[in-house]
Amino acid sequence: MYSHEDIRSWQDGEKIQALIDSGINNLRYPGGHLVSFWDWEFPYHNAYANFWDPSYIAQLTEARKDELRVEHANRMGLEDFLAICREVGAEPLVGINMFQGYRNGRKQDSIDKAVRLVEWCMKQDPKPRYYYLDNEAGHQPERNNHIPVEDYIPLIPDYSAAIKEADPGAKIIANLIGGQWNQVRNLIEQVGDYVDIYEHHWYYFNRVWGEFYLEDWRNEFSFNEQNNRINQFNNWKNQYNKFHLQFAYLEWNIGPARETPGATTGTPFYQGLVQADVLMHMIRNDVYMASVWPLTWKSNNPDPAATGGFRSLIDPETGEVTASGAIFDAFSLAAEGRMAPLEISEPNQVQGLAMQAADRDRLLVYLLNKTDQPQSVELNLVRTPLAASYMTYTAGEPAYYGQTQEYPLEPAGPSLEITLPDTSFVFAQLDFDEGEALVPEPVAIEKMQSDAYRISLESSQRGYQYELLGTERLGQDEYWRSLQSRIPVFHELGEPLHFDAEQLGERSFYKIRKTAID
Repeated sequence: MYSHEDIRSWQDGEKIQALIDSGINNLRYPGGHLVSFWDWEFPYHNAYANFWDPSYIAQLTEARKDELRVEHANRMGLEDFLAICREVGAEPLVGINMFQGYRNGRKQDSIDKAVRLVEWCMKQDPKPRYYYLDNEAGHQPERNNHIPVEDYIPLIPDYSAAIKEADPGAKIIANLIGGQWNQVRNLIEQVGDYVDIYEHHWYYFNRVWGEFYLEDWRNEFSFNEQNNRINQFNNWKNQYNKFHLQFAYLEWNIGPARETPGATTGTPFYQGLVQADVLMHMIRNDVYMASVWPLTWKSNNPDPAATGGFRSLIDPETGEVTASGAIFDAFSLAAEGRMAPLEISEPNQVQGLAMQAADRDRLLVYLLNKTDQPQSVELNLVRTPLAASYMTYTAGEPAYYGQTQEYPLEPAGPSLEITLPDTSFVFAQLDFDEGEALVPEPVAIEKMQSDAYRISLESSQRGYQYELLGTERLGQDEYWRSLQSRIPVFHELGEPLHFDAEQLGERSFYKIRKTAID
């Protein structure tokens, strides 16, 4: 969300409802590059004004300030943004302007200004929040538009320490331009203790930036460069003992895909398919947080069939959410859930992902048919669902728009067949018995110094009893016997739950039974 947006466009509530309907759970403000020119205490400068430049200050008389206040009276202010976040139920990500202090030799003034911002936010709502330190360091330092990477990294500790003194629970986010990826290693090694989240910006394209080739995308079943970068990030944080660091994409989308001979114009329909593809990649790689860009952005050409530049979630002209909103809503249901095994009959033609929802009685299945032919997919499940339904996302009318349709499924057993339309995304929801675990929680077994074992369940939940059972004879239910029973106390909820057990014989088998407490 942008600080120069007209707040009047939000006052009828349609955009807010669009965000709620799309399951959006974080919002970023005051924008990307704009944060480097954002004066939160006087948010009326013309966009991208270097407000601490001495020549600018010299002409910024009180009369000129009054003119700017009138000219930009309807801008979205920080207070407006936080109010929208509360109404939507979204986490606010607030930007810290480091560039003006760097550019004009006013580092301490810039840090002090950041601290006042944090203190003001705490007064509005005392809960900790996320703060991102400027934007895309190293992008265009030669044009005096961004902080060079070699100067940005050493600035991080002082900003981070000052912000966390004002708000000890604050989460600090750092970001370098993608072309400076190798410098991420230096950032982790040198200042990783002062950063909580590293965010990467990724706009999907193939062959050439600004172009989209449909056939290349159809044949791409792994984002190798992004997978490699996440693996490198994890290796670096482990190498330098910065285990707390998380990886995020706080700007991502299909890139601009202009009309070019041989290329496919990036219509809103293809945008949605790529977004589904990318969201599955994020879940598989345990990405901590993501924020699509842009939420809404005015194009110079309003014809979506021609420009290929439409990447907005909310149509800038109508204020209505695009069909991508249904895709975001589908993936929002997987938040705080857990990946589940998924066996599909056409693994080389269909991308698939299954998630057990956080409430544990629903399985969410995401399927992406990249081929130009319908595909019949059989889902082999452990149990027969009580109810099932699915949604399809296909080309609309006109074809450059995506459209969604919902269908019921009649489960007749632990196997379901779904026909995926050509070039489509399909989302299935399967409901099971309430409280029944579809995927067992991970259990770790550790041999102690004696003959005892420490058996640990990854996490525990309120309202359940956990019972450790053991046997020497696997495959014979009558020989399982209860060894210990635990009801987790408050401080253990969500934490590993430990049992200690003696060896039962030459061979010992253990399992943990989870039972709802009436």
